[in-house]
Amino acid sequence: MSSQKPVWAYVYIILSVLFLLQYGITLFFMVLNPFVSMFSGGFSSYWTMLSIVALVIIAVWFYFFRKAIREIKAYNLVVKDALAKESDDGVRDKNPLLVGKKSSWIVIGIFAVCIFLGPGIFTLPIMPLFLAGMSTDSGTTPAYVPILIIIVGYSVMALLGYAGWKFFKKLLNTN
Repeated sequence: MSSQKPVWAYVYIILSVLFLLQYGITLFFMVLNPFVSMFSGGFSSYWTMLSIVALVIIAVWFYFFRKAIREIKAYNLVVKDALAKESDDGVRDKNPLLVGKKSSWIVIGIFAVCIFLGPGIFTLPIMPLFLAGMSTDSGTTPAYVPILIIIVGYSVMALLGYAGWKFFKKLLNTN
């Protein structure tokens, strides 16, 4: 059992939950479809094969999900034992798991939403330019609106990038 932070376990859990939120219904119907097709008058080996693939995907996901949860629980026990042995309050204040939890989870949530959006996230860098161009289509738009949209849009992206960088730097800190 290692005392390193299980970063990849957290990453796997977040990404796999997002995957199942997006494709869980599809997997469910892929598993269910051969049984429905048997009652509706025919048996299809195509749907049976897709059902087996869906079951394998679910089984592999479940196996690694349980493994990640066990790794996180083992690490939390190691941290809890280390904190119990050292009763100094200064050590508790320096523990990155106990300091700044709320802002860290906000950053995780924002990045999880970005990952859940899928390939559309690649359009994010050009979005302020696109919005600024669209704002000039109406004739009554003041001249400062497009530049304001560009400044605010890229500022929000820069702040989000900085918050993500600080969060992952803190998460990967091995002190």
